[in-house]
Amino acid sequence: MVTKEKSLFDIILKWKKSLLIVGGLTIALSSLFSSAWFITPLFKSTAILYPANIIPFGSESETEQMIQVLQSDAITDSLIRIFNLNEHYGIDSTNDPFHRTHLLEQFHDNVTVKKTEYESVQVEVLDKDPKVASDMANNMIKLFDAKEQQLQKQKAMEKYIVVKNQLNRLQSEMDSMELIVQGMRTEDGLLDYSLQTEYAMRNYLKSVAERGNGKNLDSFLEKLKTKGGKFLIITENLWRMRSQFADLKEKHDEALKEVNKKLSYSNVVVKPFPADKKSYPVRWLIVVTALFSTWLLSIIVISALENYRQNSHE
Repeated sequence: MVTKEKSLFDIILKWKKSLLIVGGLTIALSSLFSSAWFITPLFKSTAILYPANIIPFGSESETEQMIQVLQSDAITDSLIRIFNLNEHYGIDSTNDPFHRTHLLEQFHDNVTVKKTEYESVQVEVLDKDPKVASDMANNMIKLFDAKEQQLQKQKAMEKYIVVKNQLNRLQSEMDSMELIVQGMRTEDGLLDYSLQTEYAMRNYLKSVAERGNGKNLDSFLEKLKTKGGKFLIITENLWRMRSQFADLKEKHDEALKEVNKKLSYSNVVVKPFPADKKSYPVRWLIVVTALFSTWLLSIIVISALENYRQNSHE
């Protein structure tokens, strides 16, 4: 009994000349069609960078935020404008109603941004011009820094406005209370003494009483009775508000620094450069894939023919 593998081997031996001819033609044709005459060679420029000084939005990591910004419409549109990619990719933006779709498809085929296993971000740009590929990668990094600075400044500005409004509101309340206290000091003779001046005040009142100024003392004591509690509450609140104001002022100054600071938001560990060797197409891979695909298809067709002949003879 002939095994299936042996039958297949016999078929290959029987048709080996034909398979060799088909293989030779496949190699020749695939080499020809993978040449620059039929497929435009593309050059790759790569950059690897780590996020720096980024305050993430929400629960995403710094790396994830960097990827989101690099893939944003703002950076994509800036690159399209800077490098005039409609014309560079040969897309008719005047007569083609879907030119935007075709442009973005071509752009995303040529530009990839992905996260590496080491939490860095890899930017790859393919282009028929190696210098354009390198320049696009470099510009993506610059545009990222500018966009991230804008986002971080916007976030810092929101925080700054909140703190500034709190500071202004507290200042207004303090000014109102200061006017009340000042009025009570000048009109009613109430002084803002600390506990350390209590003894001096007691001696002062005693001295006034001994000189026979009882009427004045009665008037003063009446003012203390009717307004002293309010005066004490206001002054104590005022001291607390001054402490809050000092804390808010510190937060205000820190928020203002965050708004005005200018930082780099990427650490580039691999800089993009113009490649001296094409990355696409990979001719040997195309030839090998075409050869094995053709041989596999040929063997399937030959096996079907052999089985048909064998069944017809039976």
